[in-house]
Amino acid sequence: MTKPYRYYESLSPLDVSFWNNILGFTVAGAAIGVFFQANYNSGCGDFPQHYQAVGYGAMIGAAVGLLFNVLYGKIPNAYRVQPMLVFLLRMYLAWIIMSYGLAKVFASQFPQLMANMDARLIELSPMRVAWAFFGYSKGYQVFLGWGEVIPAFLLLFRRTTLLGALLMVVVLLNVWLINIFFDVCVKLNSFTYLSVAFYILLQYSNRLWKFFFTNQEVPAPYYPDLADKQSFRYLGYGIKALLMFFILYQPVVSIWDSLFTTETTTPKNKLYGAWRVEKMEKWVNDKWIAMAETDSSNFNRCFFEGYAGVLQSPLKRQRFIYFMDSTETQATLSFIDNQNTRYESQVWTLEKPNAEKLLLTGRLGKDSLRSECILRKDKLIFNVNSMFI
Repeated sequence: MTKPYRYYESLSPLDVSFWNNILGFTVAGAAIGVFFQANYNSGCGDFPQHYQAVGYGAMIGAAVGLLFNVLYGKIPNAYRVQPMLVFLLRMYLAWIIMSYGLAKVFASQFPQLMANMDARLIELSPMRVAWAFFGYSKGYQVFLGWGEVIPAFLLLFRRTTLLGALLMVVVLLNVWLINIFFDVCVKLNSFTYLSVAFYILLQYSNRLWKFFFTNQEVPAPYYPDLADKQSFRYLGYGIKALLMFFILYQPVVSIWDSLFTTETTTPKNKLYGAWRVEKMEKWVNDKWIAMAETDSSNFNRCFFEGYAGVLQSPLKRQRFIYFMDSTETQATLSFIDNQNTRYESQVWTLEKPNAEKLLLTGRLGKDSLRSECILRKDKLIFNVNSMFI
């Protein structure tokens, strides 16, 4: 029996072409490079090292693809490599996007943070504006999640790959553009995932061209059997079943554990809540004096939620991550910038005479501050009209 030279024989003229092989290995190398990105504990990406990891992966992949083309005629069963590569890229993309989608389905990616809900648009970074918008409606966030979960699920099956790739390209193009125009710091990885989706879709380019532009008849796709022996075929079915189980199971468990951990490890401690600053003082010449409203260290609102917090004023918005000590009389505030990079940590002391009053003392930059705060009871509503103030 003559082995077919092309896997998707009636799908695309690019399947065994020189450039398709190189492009496939290049995309695969970039996708693998994502796993070699350093974790800076900032919750953000797009650092120079991240670009280096993906770039090196892409270059190594391109070199492997070129070598594969040169040695194609000498590699036994070389025709199996490209369809196996497409299969692995399908599983990879389904796994990654399934995780992102389920985070939205469980309404955990865009939380309704009190500080964001009470801010003016001009006080928020572009990324925070997008996050506040998506997080305002849990229903819309769930809708966005299913928009990612469904294409990811379709990519798991050969018969639905084309539909899944079409939907995935549209979804990821929208995600990437949001990251670009709202300065969300995952531009690189979102573009990498978009490239993987586009490469999968490219395998069906000939069929799509005939169907949408030339009105030609598109026959049923031909999928030759890549396994010579029945045992190998069953082994392939088993590996695919295990991959699908992992792709469907691991994201659900991860999101569930994250939600459970958040509920059990981030209780509403003494600092939790939205507070209005009644009195603000600064240590100057060995005494506390009232701060001027124009002082850059002055703030009139503070928010503590989970492990995150914000000091807010008409002039400045300072974000931080905080951790209470065992006595709940001190908290370490690690201040962060718009790239989620921690740049300073200070220990603040706190007193709470009653449930609705909070006394804070600590340093912000070069200034020692003391504030008296009252718990706010008004409902926090994101004020869109504040953009005109």
